[in-house]
Amino acid sequence: MKALARETLKVSKLKLRLYEKPLHPELFDVRRRVMEQSPACGIDLWITGCSHLLSLHGQRFCVTEFLGTARQKDLPAGEVDSFRLKGTKYHSYRLAGGSIKYQTEFGIESVSENVYSYITEELKDSAANTGNLFMYTSSESETLVRPFSYASIWKTADKVQLSVCHGYPAEMKVLRTLSLFEIKR
Repeated sequence: MKALARETLKVSKLKLRLYEKPLHPELFDVRRRVMEQSPACGIDLWITGCSHLLSLHGQRFCVTEFLGTARQKDLPAGEVDSFRLKGTKYHSYRLAGGSIKYQTEFGIESVSENVYSYITEELKDSAANTGNLFMYTSSESETLVRPFSYASIWKTADKVQLSVCHGYPAEMKVLRTLSLFEIKR
């Protein structure tokens, strides 16, 4: 599985998967981990190349969002749902016996090299100012245009919001996801 994650990811091969159980991060090529705590749950975010794994866990629930390639075979069965990322879409679910309302929205933009570079610099500045995670992934390319992953976690007593942006320079595409978890306590 780790070899799969090191490949150049193609946006058309990505899938967003939703689980009501944890996934083992050791199955992935983890580049960065962020752990946070809200009053309602623990939050674990792993950046896995130009994809991510997010897990929220409380006393009576565990919900996991995974963005990665559609052909990863070692993922466990039992996903709540999965879908390919095409265009701009919105999905909403009730999870953990109705105690969590999960909403996600994503969009894929095709951009020019200049716009891609501008977005990269903008996210780099945002990360420096707010302490959010921003990470360049390794690249074989000698150009300044490189793959990236940026993540920002916002939380209140009963909500967790994850905003993620991944850049794919081989295709000149930027993927933005916004996921909101509303937790009944």
